[in-house]
Parts: sequence; structure tokens; C-alpha cells
Amino acid sequence: MANNKNKEKEYQPIKLLKNRIYPTYQLYAVINSKVSAEEAMVIAVLETFSWLRKRFRELTIPDEIDYPEPDKYKSVRLDDFKSFRINEGYVVDVVFIKEKGVFAFQLVEPDLGPEPGNENQGRKPAPGRVFATNIAYRIYNGKLECGFKTVCSEPENTKAACEVFRLAVIRSIVLNELLGLDQIIPIIRDMHQINSIDKVDRFIDYIRSNERQLPFVLTVEYKKPVDFNTLIKTKPDFDINNLLNRKIENLIATTKDEDKDEMFENRMRELAGKKMGYAQFGFLPYRYINNFNDKLGCNISGGDVCVFYPERYNHINIIKRDSIKLNEKKFLKDLENELQEFPKYKNINFGNVIFINEARIEELNKIIELSNSKEEIIKAIEDKIEIIEQKYEDKIAVINNEMHEKDEKIDTLKAEIKELNDKFDKFYLQVEKLKSDYNDQINKLNLKIEWKDNKLNQPRKTEDIPEWVEKQFTGKLIFHNRAISEIKKTPTGEIDMSLLCDAIEYLANEYRDELLGLISEVESNNICSDKYNRSFVVAPTGDKSIEMYTKEYKVKYKKGPAEKSREVLLDQHLKVGKGNKDNLRIYFFYDEEKELIVVGSLPKHLSSVNKKKD
Repeated sequence: MANNKNKEKEYQPIKLLKNRIYPTYQLYAVINSKVSAEEAMVIAVLETFSWLRKRFRELTIPDEIDYPEPDKYKSVRLDDFKSFRINEGYVVDVVFIKEKGVFAFQLVEPDLGPEPGNENQGRKPAPGRVFATNIAYRIYNGKLECGFKTVCSEPENTKAACEVFRLAVIRSIVLNELLGLDQIIPIIRDMHQINSIDKVDRFIDYIRSNERQLPFVLTVEYKKPVDFNTLIKTKPDFDINNLLNRKIENLIATTKDEDKDEMFENRMRELAGKKMGYAQFGFLPYRYINNFNDKLGCNISGGDVCVFYPERYNHINIIKRDSIKLNEKKFLKDLENELQEFPKYKNINFGNVIFINEARIEELNKIIELSNSKEEIIKAIEDKIEIIEQKYEDKIAVINNEMHEKDEKIDTLKAEIKELNDKFDKFYLQVEKLKSDYNDQINKLNLKIEWKDNKLNQPRKTEDIPEWVEKQFTGKLIFHNRAISEIKKTPTGEIDMSLLCDAIEYLANEYRDELLGLISEVESNNICSDKYNRSFVVAPTGDKSIEMYTKEYKVKYKKGPAEKSREVLLDQHLKVGKGNKDNLRIYFFYDEEKELIVVGSLPKHLSSVNKKKD
């Protein structure tokens, strides 16, 4: 018993926890620049480093990010930026490829809570949670595209909520007079005023655009119709005759309720400033309500707030004025939370922007292409493979996490069923694409089998070639009588039958298809590589050879029974080998009217001015 009491406690190794990875804040936009795309990139990068230096304000500022402030952008050139990596507990990665117009930035740091440094912050840091902040710029077709994406990695049993915070650098870019951001329409810290028929049309197009990725929140002006009986009783000096020449939308009485509505509009304007970059906001004057309803096919009224989610979610949330007035404070808080959480878990299209992993791959490709060092190339390839593996592991983790979140919420989030269906449709399309790719592979294999069968059916003797051609290539290629005579006189032992049949088949199929524009030269070469395990060369026979040996290069040919024979030049030839020895020549012309290859002579070399060079 004593031995058992004194026995040391056995400790188990700490178990590993499965992680989930998902995006929180995300935004894709294009710089609305008053300067060139190159200068805009300089300013945007300087804004990024300025923001990062503020993050480092209680630490030593690394030399790598010690650049002038954005207003001094003229003293900085793109050549001044370099790729670098800092690993000091936090990790900063920057990849800059000037030739490709690519700048990618990533900051990896542990969760410090929503208010770092505040002991009484509302949420304690979540153990194991790590944030990767990604910022990327790319010059593409003369425009500077921007991508902002925060990714959270955490143990999958983490209960603490993960907030969605917009990067402060976005506000700096929007406020920079030389920059600004567009996502179809300008991203502003206010409500867009839809105060004309032209603007009604433009914003309806915006709402319907498949490229829209931000929710659009529309506040509709409220005006209370005049109650003339009450107005006459409360204001005896009121003269109704003064209203006869006024427009109907101006027949409005100012009331305390309208003062409250004006206050509500101001609060929505304040919300537009706070949620800039989470959503776009618009204000629709009362007089354009009918135009908006008629053209968009909805039923909004004065005082309503409408949230138009991106078109792919096919969801509109119209909150009626009466519902808002029941608890305006709760409505504003719920709407703010809903917009703030919207980017989380979403699949955002970032246009031509590439983030840090893709940028590293581009950089490694450059090393592989330009380096003369075997060790450098091997290292670059190994790094590239590692990044690609990580990239797809991250994608799988994101998809698994999305599915997990959907399973947890499926019973309570009935309103999001349509959104889920859209996502499932996307996965279905991916499966269909895989099926299509699989079928393409099967079709290619079947085509190869067909080629092999045709190969087995090729004639074994020269005298059988004309009959094979007539049967196999009707309407595509024919032998002239001269060609029939020449090939029948050629002893089988003097010719590579497989090569000759392949060459004839190439002329009838791939070469003719290329002439007709059915396939490109590249496609033709690819087919030849797979089908014949070689390429074929077709070239003009040469004016000098034809001029000196005209008789050899002419055949009599008539297009139809009623037409007379006429002499036609064999102006093209397929050639294999050089000189007179161990070569193959097929001389022909192309009947454009009948879309027909006419072979006039084979398989020997006709007289030529430069036999040795041909």
C-alpha cells in the first residue's frame, strides 16, 4: 500500500487540438486614383506601412517599414520597395514583384482581445487563436486593385466570439484625396444621394450587378401627408388657396413625427460612416419611391429601410417603418451587428489581386526561371510545393469550417436557407466540373483507342494505299491518278509504311482542319504529338523549283464532270527528312472550293533547285 501511495503520478502528453480556419473581414475594391496606377501603388503601400508603424508604436520600428508618410509619396519610387520577412513573435511578410505589379503583405499575430492593453476589455484573448491580416495591391490593365482579408485560425472548440474588424488602413485610403476606393460605385463614409431619375437607374443597375459584393442599405425618406382639417383647426390663419400652385410632393405638414424621422436619417448617416467598407448606403427621397418600385419590382414605402444583399444571395430584407419605430435603438444595433458580421465566412471574389501565398509562388517561379544555381532552384521548388500544399490545406479547412457552421445553425437560421442553397449550388457546379473533366479524360482515352484501331487498319503494302485513302478520307483528301500510279510502282520495302500513312492522315485531318480554322496551330501540334508521336512540316514547294521544273510540278485536274481539265500546280508539299536519301515527300494542292486536299505526287522527291537544303 505504501508503495502505491508513493508512486509518482503519470502524466499524459498534451493532446493536439484540431484547428478551424475562416475569414472574418474581407473587402475587394479598385483605387479611384487621381494619379497614375504606379503612383497610386506607392501611396497605398506608404499608407499600409504608416498604419503598420502605428501598430508598432510601443515597439522598435523595423527598418523594413521605415518609409516616409504618404503625403511625401513623390520622394519614393516603386523600386524602393523590397520583399522581406520579420519574425519577432509576430510575423510580417511582404512580397513585392515590380514586373508583375504585385504587392502582398501579411501580419500574423496572436489574439489579444478586442481592446488590447485594456484589463477590463469585454472579451479575454482566446487561447490558440491567431490572426493573419492580408493586404494586397496589384496593377492590372492600368488600374490598382486592392484586397483586404483577415483570416482567423483557432481550436475548433473555441467558444469566444471572433469579432469582425475593418482594417484602419482602408479608412486612410478612402480619406486620401489622391486615392479613394471603388467597388462599382465609390466607397464613401456617407449615404449616396439618389436624387434624380438618372441616379435611380444607376443605383438599380448597381443593386442588380453580379459583381456587387457589399450589402446596400437604402433609407427611404418619410413624409406625412397633410391633414387639412387638423391644420385648419390648429392654425386659423392657414390659407388653402396658397397651396393650389404647389407640387403634390410638397404638400407636407411639418410635425414632431417628421422631426423624429429627420433624426433617424441622421443616425443612418452616422451608421454609414461607421460601417464604411462593410456595406454601401443610399438615401432615396420620397418623390422617387414609385420610380424605384416600378423599375426594381419591389414594394418599399416612406420611412422603410431596405438591405439588398449581393445578387448571388438573392435576398432582400425590407424593414417597414412601423417595425423600426417599435424599437429604433434595437433596430440600429441589430443592423450594425448584421452588417459587421456579413463578411465572415463569405467567398469573396478578389479580382486579379493575389495574396501572400500566391505572391510567394510567383516570386519562386521567378527564382526558378532566372537562377543559375541548382541549389537555389531546388530550394525554390521545395518552398513552392510547401506553399501550394498549405494553400490547399487552408482552402479545405475553410470549406470544412463553413460546412460545420452550417450544420450548427441549420435549425435556427431558416432565413439563410436560400444562401446555403446558393453555396451548395456552387459546390454542385464544382462536382459537375469534376465530372466534366473526368468525361473529357475518358473521351481523350476513347479517341486514343480509336487512333490505335485506325493504326491497325492502315495498309501494309503500297498498292493498297489508294483504296485505303478513298475509303478513309472521302470528302477530305483524294489521290490524283498520277499519285495512284506512283505509289503503286513504289516497292513496299523502300518506304516506311507507318510514317507514310500517318503523313497522309495528318494532311486529311489535322492540316485540313487547321486550314478551315477548326483548330489552331497549337492544337494541331498537340494532337500530332499525342497521335503520331511527332510533328509534320508542310511548306510551299518553291517558285524557283516550279519555274525550272514546271512539268514535274503540274497535274491535270477537273473539278466536275462537266468541266474541262486544267493544269494545276502542286504548290505545297509535306516533307520528312532532308536531301534525296531516307526522306518522304507528298506534293499536293488545296481545292478551296471543295475544301479538298489533292495529292499529286508521292513518296519521292521531285526535282528541286536546292535539293540539299530542302
